[in-house]
Amino acid sequence: MRTFLQWVESKWSSFRPGRQREFPFQHDGYNRKATSYLDTDIIDPEYEEDTDFNLYHVTSNLAAVKVSGRLKSRRELGITGALGGGGDNEAPGMVSTTYDYNRAREIYSQMKLVAEMCRGQFKASQVWDMFDDAWDNQFARSELKSNLPNNIYKKLYKGEIPPETIDQYIKTPKEIYEFFQNLEDAQWKYDSESDSIYHMTAVGFTAPFEDMIKIDPNQVAIIQVVARKEPGRIQHVNLEKEVRFKPEDLRIVRYYQP
Repeated sequence: MRTFLQWVESKWSSFRPGRQREFPFQHDGYNRKATSYLDTDIIDPEYEEDTDFNLYHVTSNLAAVKVSGRLKSRRELGITGALGGGGDNEAPGMVSTTYDYNRAREIYSQMKLVAEMCRGQFKASQVWDMFDDAWDNQFARSELKSNLPNNIYKKLYKGEIPPETIDQYIKTPKEIYEFFQNLEDAQWKYDSESDSIYHMTAVGFTAPFEDMIKIDPNQVAIIQVVARKEPGRIQHVNLEKEVRFKPEDLRIVRYYQP
């Protein structure tokens, strides 16, 4: 059985030249590489061997980015909570970037998947298959608040019933999304407590269904940016391979839709 991360990776496609779009921008005074802003003492060179250290942001509204030509913080947009991660509305005046191309694709793929899920394109059994057996059944029933009766949950975990059985209990897109959130929370907890994991593989979708259903899957995109050489305050979240910048310190180079 594949892990959720392996399932997401199977959906990736390479960035093709025809799917890349350049923004007109002169790079003088800006750095492409995140290494200029990171504390090298907490970077593991061996683990980061394949990291490109370019800066990427995943947007859920490419059309708005193309019109404005810039990225905006949640505070500017009037959003009180992040779509993924940031459940405590951390750094609302900053823009999150990741310095790992593969992490950017993880976020892109998962955000597009969830947008499609909220539009009714997935069943609960398909969501279960994304996570089943990923961590040797190390998350508890108490972590999976859902419409599943206890006896059905136990039989599902023991393999006594097929996953399709749960489609009778978790039916609507909202219920399916919330089921996904609970499974992802369990993965998040496992990742954060594991000694063998270096960074999160989950995005952590904390936004309610009513916000997520507004996202058009076709508007999800990866934005590559450069950062001002002497930016204002920044934040480095090592576990998530994330650097947060003030929006005025970022400029867009190109966008991708894999």
